Amino acid sequence: MAQSFQVFHDTYIGTAYDVDGSAGPQCWDGYAFYDQWLGYPYVSCTATGGARDLWEQRATNGMLDNHEVVTGALQNGDIGVWGANMGGGYGHVAMYYNGKWMGQNQGGVSAYTDISIPQSPMGAFRPKCYKNGPGGTTKKFRITCVCGLITKVEIVEV
Repeated sequence: MAQSFQVFHDTYIGTAYDVDGSAGPQCWDGYAFYDQWLGYPYVSCTATGGARDLWEQRATNGMLDNHEVVTGALQNGDIGVWGANMGGGYGHVAMYYNGKWMGQNQGGVSAYTDISIPQSPMGAFRPKCYKNGPGGTTKKFRITCVCGLITKVEIVEV
């Protein structure tokens, strides 16, 4: 059950994570930490070794298992991926947040920061848990009554 992207942002802005233990906190580590927080396995960059692989290899790398390609307006929590024109040819990845991008290793800072990036990403992914908005899901009781008697109680995600 994913919490809202606002919770992720407010909890982790200014912190840094090195998920793969290689080269310190990179932009990919920021994405990978976010996917783990959502409860998803992260996708590794195996073609070029750079973040751009998330988008360029999306048909085969597993990214589409837990994310959808964004075809309309961006919403908070969407994952943008830039190509070889950024990151020294390796690309860049960050999460959209209120018109800026929350990511690691951007703007000269290794920790999560919010910055404006003038170039549009090659593409963006929306975590499937946020397909109905970035507010996340919650668990509620569903109670079934017959003639005033409770006959069934379920916990459902909404």
